[in-house]
Amino acid sequence: MRLGALGAMASAPREQRILAFPLVWDEIKAIRIEAARLLAGYPRDSFMPGQGEVLDKAIGEYIQVQEFNAERPEAQVNLGNLYTDMSRFS
Repeated sequence: MRLGALGAMASAPREQRILAFPLVWDEIKAIRIEAARLLAGYPRDSFMPGQGEVLDKAIGEYIQVQEFNAERPEAQVNLGNLYTDMSRFS
């Protein structure tokens, strides 16, 4: 149910995606990384001290999953979208 809610939240305005933040602590990896993907573009100064590090860890997990599946085109697209959201163009 949480994963489905995060999927629906992907089409929500960016300002509302912050509601996904508590799920970066979820015990289920799929939920953590989906929440991290939604929040990747938020500036780190939007969070309280320590929260940015938690988000970065979850983003790292997301990247690991995509790199594990690197032979699949959708994994490459997912990484491209993530880096675009994070304004990492090089």
